[in-house]
Amino acid sequence: KTNRSLLKIAARESMGTAQPSAKMVTLVYILLTTLLVSVIENATAAPFNQLAELLASGYDPEWVMYIMLNNISWPLIAFVSILLALYSSVMSYGYTAYTLRLSRREEAGYNNLTEGFAMVGKVLITHILVGVFSFLWALLLMIPFSILVALIAAFASTGVAVGLIIILYVALLVGVLYFILRYVLTDCALFDDPEAGSLAAIRRSKELMQGRKLEYVVLALSFLGWAILVGLLSAIGGAIGGGIGGALGGGTARTVLSTVLSVVVSLPLAVWVTPYMQCTVAHFYNEISGHNEPEAPVENPGEFPYL
Repeated sequence: KTNRSLLKIAARESMGTAQPSAKMVTLVYILLTTLLVSVIENATAAPFNQLAELLASGYDPEWVMYIMLNNISWPLIAFVSILLALYSSVMSYGYTAYTLRLSRREEAGYNNLTEGFAMVGKVLITHILVGVFSFLWALLLMIPFSILVALIAAFASTGVAVGLIIILYVALLVGVLYFILRYVLTDCALFDDPEAGSLAAIRRSKELMQGRKLEYVVLALSFLGWAILVGLLSAIGGAIGGGIGGALGGGTARTVLSTVLSVVVSLPLAVWVTPYMQCTVAHFYNEISGHNEPEAPVENPGEFPYL
């Protein structure tokens, strides 16, 4: 069993010795992913925002839909969304590569963020397979869940039915989480053995997480306070940006300003919390996979080389 406190100490030490600073690398990563992707998504989603505003203004829904469908390049919007998702996926692998190198005292810097593009096909196939497997497990769990909900609704009283359905929902979420957690170390495994392929990385992650899922959840929950704080700062920034954008006329300007300030206001904390969390996970992976940094040899106190 891993020691959560020692993993966090090791993560902070890795960040402290990083050159360039882990905060600066993370800043670049956030700007190239969260901010860039959000701005582009909101800019391309402008027609959807206009649609919502027209509907909220009381215009006839059929007329609004007719106008919008004849003025929007839907395939282009879908293409941009897919492209951004793929880009974020590859960049996510790059950040994992960066934190793994950092945790192992290897040379780590800005260039690691783009490591995924050198093997973009393998990274994307791996992420797609993980998504497909996760979806199929969730779908499989939905079958007995749906049957039980239908039986409860048909034969149980209202009060009992509500309680049982809530319990089933919790059980469903736990079951889905159980299967998703099997794949959380796939990128780490792919980084260590890219030649083995996507399925091998997925199998390796499943092996490493066997019996360690609860341990990983507890480790992740230990960062919950920091995550909530980052989320609150992001919400405050988004509200401020939305207010300023509304004063400037609303529409796309309001959405983009809200997105930008949401990221900017939370940046000072996010650039510290993000590498802290990721480096801790990297050390967790190192320990359970046998990639711990070798200890320095201890000299025998009985030997006196200078005599």
